[in-house]
Amino acid sequence: MHWPFTNKYNEKGDIEIQKIIESIEWSHKNYEKQSWSKYMKPSKQNYLILEVIPSSTVEEGLLIDQLSESREHLLKFVGENGIDLKI
Repeated sequence: MHWPFTNKYNEKGDIEIQKIIESIEWSHKNYEKQSWSKYMKPSKQNYLILEVIPSSTVEEGLLIDQLSESREHLLKFVGENGIDLKI
């Protein structure tokens, strides 16, 4: 399932956004150690996409609330304009 980033689901703690960001940063800093580095250069931009796949029975109002809460949660980590990693 693709759950929203709401307080209800965040308490389960399956996804830690800060760890994802740190992993992307580590991958770029250690680019030359990656097995694929001889075939391609590291990306210049990375996009984190919010993918919520709601139940077919979720009401529209609840879905909009969940999307809004998810957006607010993710903005705590990346802000309105994204983040620049120091690589």
